[in-house]
Amino acid sequence: MKIEEEGNLKPLIARSDLFRNGREKKVNNTIVFPILITAFLLLGMVFMGLGIGIKSVIDKKAAACTSRTEAVVAEINREVNLSAGGDSYRSWFPVFSYRVNGEEITVRSKIGSEKKKFEAGQKVELFYNPDNIREYYVPAENASILPKVFIGVGGTFVALGILSFLLKRMIG
Repeated sequence: MKIEEEGNLKPLIARSDLFRNGREKKVNNTIVFPILITAFLLLGMVFMGLGIGIKSVIDKKAAACTSRTEAVVAEINREVNLSAGGDSYRSWFPVFSYRVNGEEITVRSKIGSEKKKFEAGQKVELFYNPDNIREYYVPAENASILPKVFIGVGGTFVALGILSFLLKRMIG
């Protein structure tokens, strides 16, 4: 019984040695590096594109919302969400109330945060679009960090792609 087991293992050991030390290793390297380089570059470009797109939307909103007013944080809405891994996390969404031409407007922010940035009753600077008074921009929400994070992550992936390419050229 023992001899049969050893006999069965020899072809597997021989195959694994060939895989590690033989021609197949070079074949795998010629496949792995281009895939790795392409994946890093594509991921980097996607993240950078998203960051640039988000920044463009924020800048466009800030350019359209030129009329300044003071808003009051009417309340803070809490949302509890589940991540893909099953962990729960909460986000806080401020509800702003402001007046334009005698009309009371109440809007819930689309930007949530992990920690409370505002307290109910707090006064904040708010800019609204004079052509659409429900469109607003609150500089204190500090959404400008999001595009920077996406662009930074994207730049890191692009750099890894370039480094992988250079490493591949050095190895051969």
